[in-house]
Amino acid sequence: MGEFHAFKAGGREFVYLVPSAGVFGLDETASAILSVVREHPADRAQILSTLSPHYPVRDVADTIDELWRVRVLR
Repeated sequence: MGEFHAFKAGGREFVYLVPSAGVFGLDETASAILSVVREHPADRAQILSTLSPHYPVRDVADTIDELWRVRVLR
C-alpha cells in the first residue's frame, strides 16, 4: 500500500495521501478494496476474486486502477 492515512468524517471514509497532501473520499468499492489489502497483502487478481461476489468486477477493476493512479495502492 502507498503512504496514506485513512480517516472517517461525516460517516464517510477518506484517505490523506502523504506525498501529495491530497484528500480523497472513498466510495463503497474503494473502502472494500482497502479492507481486503489491510487484512493481508493481495495482488489485483486476489482482490478481484475476493470482491467479485459482492461488487461488479468492472467496478472493482476500475477502482483498483484509480487507487493505483493516485498511489493509494502500489
